[in-house]
Amino acid sequence: MGPRQSPGSEGVRSGGRRAWLALWCLLLSVDCHAAAAVARFECESGVCGFNVLESRLVVAPCAGRSVLAAYSESSGITLLQCTSDEGPSETLGYVFDRSRPKAPALELSGIRFVKANALRAAAEHGIPDRFGVIPLCVAPGPARVGQLVMVARQPGPDPQAGDCFRVLRAVSTADGLDVRADDAAPVSARQAAPDLWTTLRRNLRPFLGPVTAPRPQGSITRGNAQRATLHAEPRAARGTAGLSIATTPDPSWTARAARPA
Repeated sequence: MGPRQSPGSEGVRSGGRRAWLALWCLLLSVDCHAAAAVARFECESGVCGFNVLESRLVVAPCAGRSVLAAYSESSGITLLQCTSDEGPSETLGYVFDRSRPKAPALELSGIRFVKANALRAAAEHGIPDRFGVIPLCVAPGPARVGQLVMVARQPGPDPQAGDCFRVLRAVSTADGLDVRADDAAPVSARQAAPDLWTTLRRNLRPFLGPVTAPRPQGSITRGNAQRATLHAEPRAARGTAGLSIATTPDPSWTARAARPA
């Protein structure tokens, strides 16, 4: 017969395990709760982000949807993107400036965040969609360091050729934010209702990185241009396939939304 255990011994061991885990999180500078709540994808060309895994964080207007956040390290520009199971056309995007909390924010429909390396590949190969590869509407310029880029599907100029993807870029302005298209045509963006996104924005604020070097959007130094070199695509994170367009923990090509594990 083994040694008798006192009634409180299991609680002591459980508390010891929790303390040991907390110590490791402290030593490794890891937020263990944050690691479980979101799945981060690799930062690229000054833009970082994550998919939300913790369902309790996802509230209106994105309740019941998959949520991705992408943010610029060098400006306050941030995107919250929510996608339903009905497909990318139902994606809702909220663009705001986290360095200017009171600045007006924008809301867009049918957009998808895209990383710099995926934009480069799309210029040559198009974007795989549910029913085949769809080209970009116009040849895009490169993504600048810290620039948040999205794509949106629309009818192409030639009805025989089918749809194409517009390239959209979020930029800071004196009045707040603007979204501009590479084809120079107007973008259908509306000012977001002040209170609609407040709770979701507050829930995700702890996971967003700091603004490291605020500067006017559109200005780029020689050093920044050198750092804007596009890299090989990183490995896909949990729940995704390799080249996703931005609805997955490692956005690169697939139009499929990541589902929390």
